[in-house]
Amino acid sequence: MKRTRRGILYTTTGVTGYAALAAGVSAEGQPLDSPGRFCPRTDRDAPTAPDDRATEPRSRGPVAEIGASETTVEAGTEVTFDATGTTGDIEVYAWEFGDGTDPMSTSDDRVAHTYAEPGEYTAVLAVRDANGEYDKDSISLTVSDVTETDTPVSNDSTYRGKVEAAIHDEVNAVRAEEGLNQLAFDERVATVARGHSRDMAENDFFSHVTPDGETVRDRFEEEGLVCRSMAENILYQPAADDPVTAAKACVESWMGSSGHRRNILDERWDSEGLGVVVDESGRLYATQNFDLGC
Repeated sequence: MKRTRRGILYTTTGVTGYAALAAGVSAEGQPLDSPGRFCPRTDRDAPTAPDDRATEPRSRGPVAEIGASETTVEAGTEVTFDATGTTGDIEVYAWEFGDGTDPMSTSDDRVAHTYAEPGEYTAVLAVRDANGEYDKDSISLTVSDVTETDTPVSNDSTYRGKVEAAIHDEVNAVRAEEGLNQLAFDERVATVARGHSRDMAENDFFSHVTPDGETVRDRFEEEGLVCRSMAENILYQPAADDPVTAAKACVESWMGSSGHRRNILDERWDSEGLGVVVDESGRLYATQNFDLGC
């Protein structure tokens, strides 16, 4: 993601800047540790303040963070963008989708948008807090042509198991590149993940919280798992015939979003569980649960 901290101005319809604005996966952790971020300012030519004068610290502004339900979609698929990872007392969320449609300014931290045409797009979120401070974040999306299939992708246990195993291998490969420990595959946690994917597919929702209000922690406890910490990544996307191809698309999508990436590369985790379900339309739902000390 590309972040710009200064020089952003709002209009009634969107966001502009001193320079041209860039053309235009949900992750939850309990707890989710986010180190503070700030932009230091150095005024080399300014005189040093006299000893008898106090210099006021510069206020810490908001930190924008944009996420997407999917980053690889077919044309005509609705994408949900969220700013739930944004920090600060936000008054305005401004969204640009990069496909020539009008920008949106809202007070909500979630919006939905449908890309009508295939292409590569960059969606931009800019935020303004109650003190008039601004920040911006962006995310890239790939929109492909709609594919016609005569037969749906197999939803048997063999296919699902191969996708889960391939996701696990891909995640450990990414962690190895970062010098992180390898995660074990926890079947108990996988049971939790599979149940949530199945629930989303059968009841047509996409969220870490079910329509009945059940949270990630609730699902762990129902399975008898009491852990020191846990987190969850979810997504849905068209299922590929090849399980390895489907797995790679899942991991690439998660790694393209800062919240999901942070979960995957968190050094705290000692194991994970994965749950994959394909619905009747050929849409693949994946849930990835991380755990520590279960």
